[in-house]
Amino acid sequence: MKRYPYIRHPQSSIMPSSVAFSAFSVILLLSLWQSCAAAEREEWHYPMAPGDNPWSISERFLQSMRFWKPLLRLNNIDHPRRLAPGTELKIPLRWLKTETATVKVREVTGDASYTTAADGRPRPLQPGTRLAAGDRISTGDRGSAVLLYADGSTLFVASNTQVSLKQVNKFSDSGLADSKSKLESGRTENRVETRGTRFEISTPSASTAVRGTRFRTSVERQQRELSRIEVLAGAVAVGGAGRRRHIAAGFGTTVTQGEPPAPPTPLLPAPEIESPIDHSRAFPLEIRWLAVAGAKKYRLQVKALGSDIPLLDEVTTRTGVSTDALRDGRFTITVRAIDGAGLEGREIAVNFLLDAQPQPPLAIMPQSDQVVRSDLPAFEWTRPLGGSRVHFQLTEDKRAAPLLDLQDYPGTHFTPDTLRPGTYFWRLATRNDDEEGPWGEYNAFILKPAPGEPEVSSEGDERNIRLHWPAAGDGRHYRVQLAATDDFGTVGEDRILDAPVWEAERPSMPSYFRVRVIDTDGYQGAWSTPQLIDPARQPWYLFVIPTALLLLLSL
Repeated sequence: MKRYPYIRHPQSSIMPSSVAFSAFSVILLLSLWQSCAAAEREEWHYPMAPGDNPWSISERFLQSMRFWKPLLRLNNIDHPRRLAPGTELKIPLRWLKTETATVKVREVTGDASYTTAADGRPRPLQPGTRLAAGDRISTGDRGSAVLLYADGSTLFVASNTQVSLKQVNKFSDSGLADSKSKLESGRTENRVETRGTRFEISTPSASTAVRGTRFRTSVERQQRELSRIEVLAGAVAVGGAGRRRHIAAGFGTTVTQGEPPAPPTPLLPAPEIESPIDHSRAFPLEIRWLAVAGAKKYRLQVKALGSDIPLLDEVTTRTGVSTDALRDGRFTITVRAIDGAGLEGREIAVNFLLDAQPQPPLAIMPQSDQVVRSDLPAFEWTRPLGGSRVHFQLTEDKRAAPLLDLQDYPGTHFTPDTLRPGTYFWRLATRNDDEEGPWGEYNAFILKPAPGEPEVSSEGDERNIRLHWPAAGDGRHYRVQLAATDDFGTVGEDRILDAPVWEAERPSMPSYFRVRVIDTDGYQGAWSTPQLIDPARQPWYLFVIPTALLLLLSL
């Protein structure tokens, strides 16, 4: 008879609240002991069908007819001929007939292979492959597989995992499986469907035995002496170093080689997924969830609806992942938190529809937040993939009806006929014969035509010159340049003015001038047409004196 440890209290005084807590702990341990003891009995409960009797049942399911009398005693049957259909018989698994069976590969993806004990030659793992005792499954970086047992139980083999099938049997016609596997490294997720099925997984440091449950087992490739077991439903008996612990649903344990299993640890609660909820048209897809207290990392899995093979399986320290690896379809997102010991917690699963195709074209111009300095904006975008036309919208307010709404535009360029200066938003969607894809992001731009070329007028006398032009508006400035040549290769004077007027003495040499407007944001408009300023007239004697001096010198 198996002995269970009892609780010993110190001899100090105990407060009533401590007594209540201790009593609750004892009740909890007793209930756990009862559930685990029932799991250890390894019994099959068979409901009798019309026409069944203890002798026909013994002949069909048991190893020998000699078990019919022990069967009656075990079930306290005094009148075997009066058993009604539906009567449930308890049958120990060790009495049942056994025969060899196979494991079917239900799903597989990526780099996955298996070798047989006969030749050790690797073969590709494919859906429908039948595996037998002695076969070894190996998956690569992006490989994974789902194995289906005779009783409907499944074993998910994650990427970078090696699993050996040590025993693959079934208990005759009972619908129960009798299997033993060894996880050498990597990670498995196990779902045992049938009550009474014998399903055992061992690792380099631990062994697990279950009777109808869901649990996960993992062994790190670089730390094979450490195993982790997380129980999601039912109970698991975990052994190590000659000791055994019963792990109930919602708890996990770690086992180091040569040591007994660590005390059960409550699994972290499932995170709450923020997005997506029901559907998403975003691309890349943004998956977000709330942080869980005590979590060091998170595991995110995305599977096609109804599949056990993850299309995306990532561990991250963040509370979100962005991915462009999924095509349109229906998917299941699962997220679970990972604690400091590496135990993965309870998971949340959300089904959603991804409808992100065809993707919108990429906007080329105007660029986001660009100031357009022409009278009319010129729109350009990439040629849409998955469609031949675009849906174009232009608006002044993203919450209001669009100013322009072109639903089947065939090209990649567009210029409106008229548009007043202001701030605008534009977006695109791809259209094909069957559907319209999601909208791209709004791109904002400011239409602010460049200041025009000033029309300059000049006036003055023989000594002074005055240039003036129409005012361009409040807050604008003006730039005036003078140069000896009309190409302004060398600028003689360069001034910034607050008012649309320039006054100065006439230059002594012929000079060209030009003017431009400087906008409030510093943008400089077009130059005016260069114009020539005649120099100031010199007195007649200034030309006679040099001539007279030359004549005197020559005498």
